[in-house]
Amino acid sequence: MTKMHVAAPLQSLLETNGWTIPQVAECLKQADVTGQLNEEVFFKTLLAWIDTIPHVAKHATGRRFTRLQFLENTLSAAGYYLTKRDMVTWLERYGDWRPDELLPYVPIDPRLAEQEMRIDQLEHDLHQMEVAKNRARAELVHVQAERDHFLATTKENIYKSVSADYQNSASWRVSKPLRRLMAWRRGEKFVEVAVQKPEAEALIPPWEQPDYNIKKAWQVEAEEDFDRSDYTEWLRRYDNPTADDLAAVSVQAQALAAHPNAPKFSLLMALDQPDSHSNLPWLIEAVTSVQAQMYPKWELCLAVSNQTESAVRDALGAMVAADSRIKLVHVPADQDLLKAAFSMALGDWLVVLGAINKIAIRAVNTLANVIFKDAKHDIVYADSDKLVAPSFERLAPDFKPDWNLDLFLSSGATQNYTQDLCFFKASLVRDLGGFSGGFRDGSSAGFEIVSRAISLAISRNESLQIHHIPEVLVHVRQTTAGARAIVPNKTQYGLPATVPMVSLIIPTKNNTALLRQCVDSILKKTNYPNYEILVVDNGSDQPETLDYLKTLTKMPRIRVIRDNYAFNYSALNNYAATFAKGEILALVNDDIEVSEEASVDWLTEMVSHALRPSVGAVGARLWYPNQTLQHAGMVLVGGVARHIHKHLPKGQAGFNDRAVLTQNFAAVTGACLVLRKALFEQVGGLNDQELAVGFNDVDLCLKLGEAGFRIVWTPHAELIHHESATRGQDNSPEKQRRAEKELRYMHKRWGDKLYVDPAYNPNLTDGRDDMSFAWPPRKTT
Repeated sequence: MTKMHVAAPLQSLLETNGWTIPQVAECLKQADVTGQLNEEVFFKTLLAWIDTIPHVAKHATGRRFTRLQFLENTLSAAGYYLTKRDMVTWLERYGDWRPDELLPYVPIDPRLAEQEMRIDQLEHDLHQMEVAKNRARAELVHVQAERDHFLATTKENIYKSVSADYQNSASWRVSKPLRRLMAWRRGEKFVEVAVQKPEAEALIPPWEQPDYNIKKAWQVEAEEDFDRSDYTEWLRRYDNPTADDLAAVSVQAQALAAHPNAPKFSLLMALDQPDSHSNLPWLIEAVTSVQAQMYPKWELCLAVSNQTESAVRDALGAMVAADSRIKLVHVPADQDLLKAAFSMALGDWLVVLGAINKIAIRAVNTLANVIFKDAKHDIVYADSDKLVAPSFERLAPDFKPDWNLDLFLSSGATQNYTQDLCFFKASLVRDLGGFSGGFRDGSSAGFEIVSRAISLAISRNESLQIHHIPEVLVHVRQTTAGARAIVPNKTQYGLPATVPMVSLIIPTKNNTALLRQCVDSILKKTNYPNYEILVVDNGSDQPETLDYLKTLTKMPRIRVIRDNYAFNYSALNNYAATFAKGEILALVNDDIEVSEEASVDWLTEMVSHALRPSVGAVGARLWYPNQTLQHAGMVLVGGVARHIHKHLPKGQAGFNDRAVLTQNFAAVTGACLVLRKALFEQVGGLNDQELAVGFNDVDLCLKLGEAGFRIVWTPHAELIHHESATRGQDNSPEKQRRAEKELRYMHKRWGDKLYVDPAYNPNLTDGRDDMSFAWPPRKTT
């Protein structure tokens, strides 16, 4: 072999103004036509090429390599893991070393670099000003809220005080017999309302209260003793309409109903309990809540079993006689109640109501407004809460996400997350052949209808329009105390007979203990049969790490690729992906450890989702070593994204079971992320220009979502994440400025998508990871 055997094609390659390290490595491998050349010969050849072949412009990655970086990276790409430690022993024989000298490129004007530094400083100052502006805006909102609360409290207290003084006056006492007589003539029962005069201190402004202080008034976050999950207080503040509010809604509802295209609603209710007499008061409350609806175009279709007690049938009969909008049919025991109720329905929209549940007074009107504004909807569902025994006060709200296919499938019929108040277009139900028989509750019937509707839409290659209203419009009566059993419905997705190869990409630098733990746990605890491991060494120089990496190169499943350049997480993964043999890529941090406690093989589970045609990327459930939750999906709030349920103890299901159910998110963490290689390349991989370190996983997931693919998080793939053991916190000025740039890029690139997350209800906080309530709720457009 002579040097000129490949010098000509290499020179031609480098002069194309777009060469890459893998291309140079391929030219180098062509030299070994016999497969018998040793490491020293390869090093000598490549070193000679550096000095004899000119480099023009810049290569495809945009990096400026030093001579050492070029040698190490190219040799590893050619299959020879050689570092400076190995090369120095040959230097005396092969001439000039100059390891830190940059390969020659088109020179950069130093004045341009100075201007870039100045722009960077100005952008940093702008960011600080934006932070100050946002803080001032938050403080202003807080002060305005204090002001509004004070005015409302003062008005109420003054009214009570004046009312109490008036009722304690001589004229009020003297006129009491006359008021009693007038009540008797009107046929009303006379009740004297006792109004207690408020304590004097209730009229003292908040800022004059003994415990008031400026710091408390101006702080953005709540005190530590503030219960962010106090639903009673949340309702008092944000779901407590005044009489004037309700009057305005009533006027609007009447006007809407008068429109010729206003929809009519059929509310279906089935009652088949032989011992329903004990539930009669709740049944009457349920029917009464329907009668109280402000929107008048509705009908209530009641189907009652013949086995129902006569007292219940008589009570319902009286209600039917008093209200023509209520229809009643008595059904033999061998016939299906829901089908009977459906047969009476004449409305444009249908909903199945629980016979002991109550709906909010504005429920049907809210649905009517949504449907009137967009007639394309096929299914509409709303949030709910519970009427909890024994007092049946409103508790346990179910603040739901927008339509979330995988959450719907994993919640199953018994935990159907769209249940409680789910309206269906009547034409859709009729196209599906009506309700199937045998369902005793609306949840199971609704789940079955939605499932069939999805299948029908897929078979017709049509989209199903499902809309979510983030308002509590139904109150579900919970007659027994105690927690409900959680039964996640694990949907199985099969693998092909020949499973595709998975390329696990693990960037690392000088983390021998972590990397060893990661690799050993993968090799010992992964049952998936077809995978390779690509370890991307980002310039390790500790002898222990270099020795360990040398041992890895001798293992059949593992390749070690040297990328001795400044840390750029995105570039490291993109670079490694060019070497990947697998149809599937798995991005894995070196601080990940496969859990011994997992009952499902993590890689099999993730690949089974990644192979689904509609799925873009798949994320895993990651635990801290102390067995608290680190990753259960990311939501687009709080700047860019937040991990929900962070630090949730193992064994807890999280808010409405969302820490244990497979579901869709806008993004999942890149610490353990699986996707098809073709999709990775289709969306351009990770952004190694603007997002070298932060948000690159979020950006990747958003690009996949933009291309029409869903992001799946599965709790059945469980691993341990020794987070932050790999890389320090971003606390240096340089890192802070880099993080600011990345944040600005994300807001510029994705805009409003970072503020409205379909997987996260606007009634939930954007400032914490615990899925507590938002104070106040975030507005949606």
